Amino acid sequence: MSHWSGAHRAYAVEQYLLNGNSPIRARRAFCLHYNIRRLSDGPSTQLIRTWVQRFREEGTMINRPPPGPSTSAATPERVAQVRQEILRNPRKSSALLVESMCL
Repeated sequence: MSHWSGAHRAYAVEQYLLNGNSPIRARRAFCLHYNIRRLSDGPSTQLIRTWVQRFREEGTMINRPPPGPSTSAATPERVAQVRQEILRNPRKSSALLVESMCL
């Protein structure tokens, strides 16, 4: 799903709305416009429906960020800090290490 750009998604939604809310017609128009030979290589009808639904609900077709906490970056300072803590006490378990360093 992520290999379709915003312009691709916008065109598919536009065709969906212009062609009587038909995902099949929108898919055919999409493939014709972008010179995609096989319909199976284009977006599925369910994907087009999802883009339309997201556009109606949120005003955008861009993917939402996944739920949950974001992943932290391994900065050189953090790596050095963890390395130093491991060298200081190599027998400490990783769970205790995380707890003591508030990671």
